[in-house]
Amino acid sequence: MADLPGPVRGIAQFHASIVSWTSAFPDARNKQTNVFCRRQPNHARCPGQIQSGIEFEGEAIHWFCPVCFDNGETRGWKGTLWDRSPGQENEASPSQIKPARPDQFKPAAPGSGESERMMRDIQQLMNDQEFDSIDDAKSFIEGLMSKPIPRADAGGDDLSRAQDLCYDAMELESMTDVESMAREALGISPDCADAYLLLSELESSYSEPEFDLIEQAVSAGERAIGPEFFEENAGYFWSMLETRPYMRARFRLVQSLAVRGKMEEAVTNCWEMLKLNPPDNQGVRYLLCAFLLVERKDPEVLKLLDLYEDDMTTDWSYNRALVLFRTEGESDRANKALGNALEGNPHVPPFLLGWKKPADFVTDHDGYGNEEEAAGYGVAGHAHWSNTYGAVRWLRQRSPSRSSYR
Repeated sequence: MADLPGPVRGIAQFHASIVSWTSAFPDARNKQTNVFCRRQPNHARCPGQIQSGIEFEGEAIHWFCPVCFDNGETRGWKGTLWDRSPGQENEASPSQIKPARPDQFKPAAPGSGESERMMRDIQQLMNDQEFDSIDDAKSFIEGLMSKPIPRADAGGDDLSRAQDLCYDAMELESMTDVESMAREALGISPDCADAYLLLSELESSYSEPEFDLIEQAVSAGERAIGPEFFEENAGYFWSMLETRPYMRARFRLVQSLAVRGKMEEAVTNCWEMLKLNPPDNQGVRYLLCAFLLVERKDPEVLKLLDLYEDDMTTDWSYNRALVLFRTEGESDRANKALGNALEGNPHVPPFLLGWKKPADFVTDHDGYGNEEEAAGYGVAGHAHWSNTYGAVRWLRQRSPSRSSYR
């Protein structure tokens, strides 16, 4: 590789690094590698870290940058010097690499099946009661919380029984068991969207088999709900438990469309999902905002920001400042918006200005206004600020000095 010309060597090293990391964890999917994105929009390096997975029963490694949406696949890697699959002679030592346990299933949302089923059980128990007042209903719920909640009957219809199997499958750890239970659910009801989603999670990330199953999940969810339900209950989706499998499938579809570069379709799906569920329990607005910023559709970004004007997250406040700078320059409104963003989370500038590395601070813990949230925005927002002429200079001028962040 050392004999290759500079640009070619860089590309080769990029793919070799992805192969080395991904092959060491062959049973994990959607994993974040230690490989940074190769793109340099406007001569500023994209801060995204590549996510990758190995195609099921195939030789392709699919990879994807969650920041700039660069993606592709690498083939012909098996048996090369960079193949660290178990059994290879150049396999890394156990102290260096700890592959996932074979057949281990890692659900997209651990615990969601049991919690959602508990909500269904509470709902069923309340439907069987007659309350004289709201206080009576509250007292009944408080009483339920103090003891184990009895499991409600899944119901006699096929879809309810199939959904119950999916709830069970969401708590399993074996991919073999998950696949068996998901296929059993589809055998009971072909309209069970969650069954298709579970099967899609067993496929390699961003692969065609995964995308096909996600599309089937959306179609199944639409059949299960029916067109009249859409018309009568638009605006209340997600709060109605029977809509959640469909909304989960639609969310996965949005992500898959973006990976494939189908931004227009992804944006359209996001707007439609927000009409179905305006409270946006799934956080669709954050995906939509990122897509619109990439496409530089600033009027639509402002429309979205105003639609959720009470959102106090770091993403929302800094994106508002950025898009106002894009459309108005250093106007009073833009300066005020940036001031509000800096007040809400003063930890962001070092990550956008390159003084700190987001990877050193990003954690799985949620929080508002803290350094972890700032690091998360540093990953997601860096490319948007770097791709906006003058924005980084403007931010630097209106932020405290670098020494104050040490």
